[in-house]
Formats: sequence, C-alpha cells, structure tokens
Amino acid sequence: MPITEFVFPFFKPELAKEAHAAAKTAFKHTFSKEPGVLHHGLGYITRHNGKDITHEYRSVLSIEWQDPSYFHAFYPSSPSYQETMASIVPFAAAKSTPVLFQNATENKRSLACFQRGATQVFTGAVGDRVTEVKGAWDDLIAALRKEGRDVVEWTGLGIEDAKGSWAGVLGWPDIESIDSLVNNDQTSKAVKKLRDIEGVQEYGIVFDQGEK
Repeated sequence: MPITEFVFPFFKPELAKEAHAAAKTAFKHTFSKEPGVLHHGLGYITRHNGKDITHEYRSVLSIEWQDPSYFHAFYPSSPSYQETMASIVPFAAAKSTPVLFQNATENKRSLACFQRGATQVFTGAVGDRVTEVKGAWDDLIAALRKEGRDVVEWTGLGIEDAKGSWAGVLGWPDIESIDSLVNNDQTSKAVKKLRDIEGVQEYGIVFDQGEK
C-alpha cells in the first residue's frame, strides 16, 4: 500500500529562499529516479494556521512511496540520500525528521491533493485524540460539500515512529480558495475546530510541479 511522507525542513531563515532553490534541484535529481517514488513535490508554506507567512519562504517536501520498504531502502543510509543531504546541510538550521502516513481510506492515494494549485494540510501528533480529530475532519468535509465545493481530500494515519500522528489533506485550485473558507460560517467553524485540537497545525502550501 502506498504511503505518504512529509518533511518540514528547518532552513536558516536568512537562507530560506536560496535553500528552497537548492532543495528543488537536489530533490528533482534524486526522486525522479529513486525506486519506489510514485510522486514528489517541494512546496512553499504560504499560510500557517490562517496567517500569511509567504515572506518566510518556509518549505515542505511531500513524497508518495509505493510502500514503506522503498522509503527504508532510501533513508537514512543510501548513497542517494547521503548525496542529497550533502547539498542541503549547508542551509539547515536543525535536523528534519520525516513523518510517514498510511492511507486511512483503503486504496486511496494522496496524489490528487498535490496536483492542484494549492494544498491545505492539517497534521500533527494527536495521540488518543484521533477520534476527535476524525470527527472534526468529517465536519469540515460535510460543510465543504454543503457549500458546493469541489472536494479533493485524503487522510492518513501515522506509522512507525509517527504512530499517534494524523494528516488531513485538501487540494484546491489556488491559495485564495483556502483563504475564502473563513467567508462561510460553517466551514470557518469547522476549520477552527480542527485548529483548536491540541497538536494540530494547519498549512496552506503551493507546491512546485512534482515528478512521476
């Protein structure tokens, strides 16, 4: 079963824009030929919990793997991983840890959420609050459908070191579509309900065109 990986790099703020460009080149070189990679994309985080942070040039990497074995063959000891990290380390302020998610809905891939103009990600270590966060997510999806929105969504549950983590992902035509959620009372309340759950963070992301 495919898994989805998220990595939120900690780049030095003064080098963040340059770091993103270097990472884009390195990741394209690596993941366009890495076995088991179904899709990858590097994105700019332009919103964090509803706040515009475009000026911070914060990055996020998303990779969809065919199954966990391919991820483990790559990370952390493969020559291709070491080569990729060598080009990123000069920009790093701290080590980043990959977080792996399996599909919460059987046989449903996350790919479609990353192929639109913008991606909205709710994620975090929620522990025993999984039932609560799933309920809040269902409320958001119901509110979006009631509003007549074109809903492209995916949810995942953390595996291995990320057990207890959860991710809910929505694909949107553009970042303005994410911003507009506050204009409807029901969707605004649903978004706030998710944000207010301890451990959950919300990101609005514009991904570069990924490979595969």
